[in-house]
Amino acid sequence: PEVPADKPIQGLGSIVDALTTFQKVLQRLPKGKLSQIRIDLSTLLGSLKERMTSMRCTPKEPTNGRSLDILLRNNATHHITFGYFVLDRLKQFMQKLIVN
Repeated sequence: PEVPADKPIQGLGSIVDALTTFQKVLQRLPKGKLSQIRIDLSTLLGSLKERMTSMRCTPKEPTNGRSLDILLRNNATHHITFGYFVLDRLKQFMQKLIVN
């Protein structure tokens, strides 16, 4: 997902939706050095989903999975470059999350 600098994060549902998208993308990239990031992201996502349930938050409508599938298919042959791009976006999102 995009991480616009001027747009604030829209609550717990938005955070879970964005992290779920990152998780889907990371799962499609080749294994290797991403395994610890996948584990950590899964753990964080599980904790946030539990928090959402305990706070009775309504989940956000999931991001358009079809466009995500197309994006992943189009970048399958460039998985190394795409992997760096995704990790950079994840880093930006996590930094924004910390600030908010």
